Amino acid sequence: MDYKKHIKNIFSFAMIILLGASVSNAQSILNENGYNKFYYDNGNVSSEGNLKNGKPEGIWKAYYEDGIIKSIGNRINHQLDSIWTFYDEEGNVKNQITYKSGKKNGIQTNFYADGEKLTETQYVDNAKNGPYYKYNKDGKLILEKTFESGVEEGKGKEYAPEDGRIITIITYLKGYERGRQTMNRKDKFGFKQGLWKEFYDTGITKQEGIYREDKMHGVFRWFDEDGQIQKMEVYRNDELVLEDPRNNVTLEIDRDYHEGGYVKSSVNLIDGIKQGVYREFDTRGNITGSKMYTKGVITAEGIVDRAGLRQGEWKLLYNDGSIRAKGKYKDNNRTGMWRFYYPDGSIQQEGEYAKNLPEGEWRWYYLSGEPLREEGYYRGKVDGFSKEYNETGQLIAEGEYIEGRKNGEWKYNNGEYVAEGKYIDGLKDDKWKQVFLNGNTAFVGNYVQGEANGMHKYYHDNGTIKEEREYRLGIKEGAWKIYDEFGLLLITTTYDNGIMQKIDGINVEN
Repeated sequence: MDYKKHIKNIFSFAMIILLGASVSNAQSILNENGYNKFYYDNGNVSSEGNLKNGKPEGIWKAYYEDGIIKSIGNRINHQLDSIWTFYDEEGNVKNQITYKSGKKNGIQTNFYADGEKLTETQYVDNAKNGPYYKYNKDGKLILEKTFESGVEEGKGKEYAPEDGRIITIITYLKGYERGRQTMNRKDKFGFKQGLWKEFYDTGITKQEGIYREDKMHGVFRWFDEDGQIQKMEVYRNDELVLEDPRNNVTLEIDRDYHEGGYVKSSVNLIDGIKQGVYREFDTRGNITGSKMYTKGVITAEGIVDRAGLRQGEWKLLYNDGSIRAKGKYKDNNRTGMWRFYYPDGSIQQEGEYAKNLPEGEWRWYYLSGEPLREEGYYRGKVDGFSKEYNETGQLIAEGEYIEGRKNGEWKYNNGEYVAEGKYIDGLKDDKWKQVFLNGNTAFVGNYVQGEANGMHKYYHDNGTIKEEREYRLGIKEGAWKIYDEFGLLLITTTYDNGIMQKIDGINVEN
């Protein structure tokens, strides 16, 4: 490719956009060394600024046909320079881009329509180079990763917007995802599930363990700042069942007594700290109340009978003592209406259980009280039509579940693009398409029973090709290509039967 000619064409195209839709509507006398205005057919200004030797120089402004500002920025030696601001057709700031000598050099910041920051990307000579950050509409960081020479490289992290905990660690190599570990996840009912980890500031794991239904259930390990294991414990349903002999902890039972010697209360102490079930008794030995302790903090209140089963009304608590959930248990199974709350006391979600399984209609709410999700359950599985909304009330996901699996046509809107396609028994099938909010295609590709199949194409939001990937029933095949925002090829990676063979024609040792 003749790159000089390519860049020249890009510059010429930019000039046409800058100077307006119709050259014939330019001012009658062109001032090649001074201030100029150019016009649309309707008489509105399309662009304005100074020319020097017939080329744009200094501050230039461009407008949409209805007169709303489109862009403003500076040119030095006719090239884009410093911070340029671009606007959408409503006049909202769309992005701000730092240029030097006509190339992106520095930070590009993209914005939501309400002005909140969406993404922040570092560029060097028109290529993404350095940290990339993505935020939700509340300004909370939800994704960070690093680019080298225009493609992802190294570790990326996804964060939970409500408290900033890491929920995914992604490993990239030359623009391709090589590994993904999920952790610190809560289910839609707010319960901890699966692997949970805490980290030192250095990124080294501090603690890890498995949760089931919000209870410690499995092996837990603690590490020092060098990554060496300091202790291990095994829990079942939040109760310690096996200790590492190296832990050197003291386990005892703390009891209080009524007059006459009857037990009034009892609880386990580990190194003097309350852990597990705390029970209170009347003088006849009947259990009158129970609490659950985790490392000295009360996490729930209700009744635990002598068989260790939860019964009757229960309250689940946040660490500060505020109510997280209220509902009934029968023989350790949730039953009837349950309500879950945000720390400020507003309802987070509500619905009914039957034999510990969600049943009937469930509703979720944002902290503001606006609806978040509506869906039905049958014997614990999502069943029927499901809808999900963003905080402004816009529908962001809709489709049907049958016995817990997505089926039929589904539609998503994540604020950047709209995705549409079909599921069969919970698996993507047939053609899927994503379209940016500006109308340009973001992605198109086919699936067969959940497996990517054939050519998958991804696009930049300006309409140019971003990636081409070839699959054979989920297996990577052929030449995978990555392009920059101008359509220039950056990297070609060749696969054979799912195994990487070459990068830009150079063999890779497997």
